Amino acid sequence: MFFDRFTNGGAPGISAERLNEPFDVRSAAYDGSKIVVTIGRGRARYGDVTVSKAAVSTLDINAPAPNTTYYIWLRLSDSTFQYTTNAAAATGCVLLGTVATGATLSQITVADGRSMLPDAMGRKALDVVESHIGAGDPHPQYALDSDLQSHRTAGGSEHPAATGSVAGFMAAADKAKLDASTSAATAGAIMQRDAQGRAKVAAPAAADDIARKDTVDAVSTSLTTHKTAATIDHPDGSVTLAKIASAALTSPGGTEAGRIPVTNASGRVGAAATADQLGGVAASAYCRQASGSYVGDGAADRVITVGFRPKLVVLGSDWGGAGFYWGLGSDTGVSCGMYAVGTTGTTGSVTAGEVIDTQAPIITANGFQVDGVGGSGWTNYSGKTYSWVAFG
Repeated sequence: MFFDRFTNGGAPGISAERLNEPFDVRSAAYDGSKIVVTIGRGRARYGDVTVSKAAVSTLDINAPAPNTTYYIWLRLSDSTFQYTTNAAAATGCVLLGTVATGATLSQITVADGRSMLPDAMGRKALDVVESHIGAGDPHPQYALDSDLQSHRTAGGSEHPAATGSVAGFMAAADKAKLDASTSAATAGAIMQRDAQGRAKVAAPAAADDIARKDTVDAVSTSLTTHKTAATIDHPDGSVTLAKIASAALTSPGGTEAGRIPVTNASGRVGAAATADQLGGVAASAYCRQASGSYVGDGAADRVITVGFRPKLVVLGSDWGGAGFYWGLGSDTGVSCGMYAVGTTGTTGSVTAGEVIDTQAPIITANGFQVDGVGGSGWTNYSGKTYSWVAFG
């Protein structure tokens, strides 16, 4: 059996598969009857066997002799310690060290033997390990703690500032901006929310500036005032039919009560007169009436304007000694003409009641048409005055 590896607890560069406290023979003292050997605690692997001791151990060398070397061994099978006076490897044991007496038993020398491997090669691995552990800078390719501490507290070029594409440390200018952040409306400062999560900005000037509460409140107040106004306050004439709620309007030409009337395609509104508005008489019992006069000009197809489409036109003319003539025009399809009334027969052969012109006034969309040409010119005879009454 032999030592696999050595350690001294956390030294850099040493495998983790090592002794924490390597079962070192620490001391030996003669108490008058025996030598008491003190052995350190430890944990180690020897080949495929692991031995562990959690506490410091002692081994008694009974009836010691002067000028004698005692070999201290660790038995792997039961993790116990034993000693021999023979340097040959004990079966199943690992050499830990030696205790040698001088001319007297009080003269004792302790030597470490853990590096003396039982293959008789005489190698001293422990010296190499301890030399490595005790070196001031055992790994010059790596930074010392002092170097790391110095770097950690350094600034400037030791820590390049971050860029838009490369990670790094915060630049001094950026740190100053961050420290100057505020919830106040301060020009050039980073905006920071206050304890209530709010922040302030200056009054907006450009169309795409941030709107403040006072700006929104002013608009809201104006809208509320406009909404609650007794009248529609648009003196600039900007109110159009499209801007009025449909529920406030009648249908085109409709008669819905309590709404603003809207004309139909013909320009008429649907405010039909009710019986109460016409004195209790149904509107269908009334008709429109207009009257007037004109002087004949002898023209054919002359239109006399009434203002509506008549259903009946009564036309008359006084020809003095030649008598009085009257005629009817109707849009019902009834054939009417021009009649002579009270004639003395002094002009031509016309007699009272005779139909002198079969061309009655012709009803049009806005009045009636008369004719003054040839034998059909009795309704527009040049120079004669005609009176008329139209009913619609």
